[in-house]
Amino acid sequence: MNTPYTSTRKVPLSTKIIQGTGAIPETLIHYGFGTLLLFYYNQVLGVSGMLCGYALGIAVFFDAINDPMIGSASDNFRSRLGRRHPFMYAAAIPAGIAVYLLFHPIDGLSEFQLFLWMAVFAVLVRSSMTLFVVPWQALQAELSKDYHERTSIVAYRSLFGLATGATAGFGVMRFLFPTTPGYTPGLLNPTGYSTYGTMAAIIVVAVILFSTHFSRKEIPYLPKLSSERQNFTLLNVLKEMYLALQNRNFLLFFATTLLTGAMMGAIMTLAIYMQTYFWGLMPEEIAWFALALFGSLAGFALIKPIQKRFDKKHIALFSWSVGVVDGLFLINLRLFDVLPSNDDPWLLIILVSNAIFSAFIISLGIIIGPSLMADVLDEQELRTGKRQEGIFFSASGFAYKAISGLGVVVAGFIIDWLQLPRGVNPADVDPTIIRNLGIVAGICLPSLMLIPIFAYGRWYSITQGRYVEIRAALDKRHAEQDAATSGD
Repeated sequence: MNTPYTSTRKVPLSTKIIQGTGAIPETLIHYGFGTLLLFYYNQVLGVSGMLCGYALGIAVFFDAINDPMIGSASDNFRSRLGRRHPFMYAAAIPAGIAVYLLFHPIDGLSEFQLFLWMAVFAVLVRSSMTLFVVPWQALQAELSKDYHERTSIVAYRSLFGLATGATAGFGVMRFLFPTTPGYTPGLLNPTGYSTYGTMAAIIVVAVILFSTHFSRKEIPYLPKLSSERQNFTLLNVLKEMYLALQNRNFLLFFATTLLTGAMMGAIMTLAIYMQTYFWGLMPEEIAWFALALFGSLAGFALIKPIQKRFDKKHIALFSWSVGVVDGLFLINLRLFDVLPSNDDPWLLIILVSNAIFSAFIISLGIIIGPSLMADVLDEQELRTGKRQEGIFFSASGFAYKAISGLGVVVAGFIIDWLQLPRGVNPADVDPTIIRNLGIVAGICLPSLMLIPIFAYGRWYSITQGRYVEIRAALDKRHAEQDAATSGD
């Protein structure tokens, strides 16, 4: 007999930890794509920035299409393992194989053949990971109905993601790409990329299977599939997306995600170029940015008392705004020659200290964001009578990924437009090119992030008081439905 899905149930700590581990494979994939992949194929293998951008953009576009399809399919799926877990199991082996091959291209390929290899296996990596990530994200909204408990669940997910990112950032830069006489910087050494591909593939498979298997104990507590189940067709997916977009708050999420995705796609892709060329850092120095984990841990520790005092919306707006302004301020200090020179040891101390502060501020927004989305899901259920966790999270993923694919293409265009040379010591690059890189990637692109922040602050309407009203109305409806069912 299934235990009812109640708003008062306390989610066990073990469940939060197990669910949180699901962030590990996602973070490793994001690190590989956002930090290493374009640099590897462009600077090491000699593929043009535009072709690399096209390859990654194609992968993101296909991934974006897959997201709502997997979301709708898992929303309406029936099995003895529930709606989500069969998809999560299916992702493990294909994802591991695709990650391995993406970082192990065949020797002797031409530039165009390398582009095709990169595009094909990037598509396969992202597509297989979608089978895991979309149902896994839907679970985090289904585990609890409590306003604060949801933030706690997401906090563990964010903690594992941030810890994985910091560990990968330190370990990869410190041990896989040491600076040697033959490779300055060490990021030009192809061996490090193949080693990362092998290690990432093993970890991705192992953690997906672990998180999926040990989270099965929560299946009896998850919401039951509505009797209005729809057959999975592309038309039904589009209908469900249309229904979701009729929710004003979700439409706002969707629109701001489009704006954010385009800019973040370019900014994240260019981050390793900024660290290497604009700041003149070697991989051993970049590794110290892993200390930003301590800022993230502070955010994780303080989010609960902060949320008790302030509304989720206000926390998110503060986090996002300060994060953007902080980055712009730092770049301007360099452009106006206020900061120490790139060869001054104090520069690294300043940059790492700022990264710790920035990680604390941004971690608050990272934790709060998915929790806000879960609240919108309850508002949608009150309006329509439908639970749409899969379609909500996947539609947001669709928006972010589809447009961030364009951002990756833009990043590739910027690299070629700036005429950044391939495979050379950063000290030998024209200072004008480096300055232009800082202006475009460090000021122009981040400044555009203020647009979605303003839109969210102006139009998002679910406060804690409003959520209490929504939850009370839903609980009353569920009680009436249970009473009617018992009477029958």
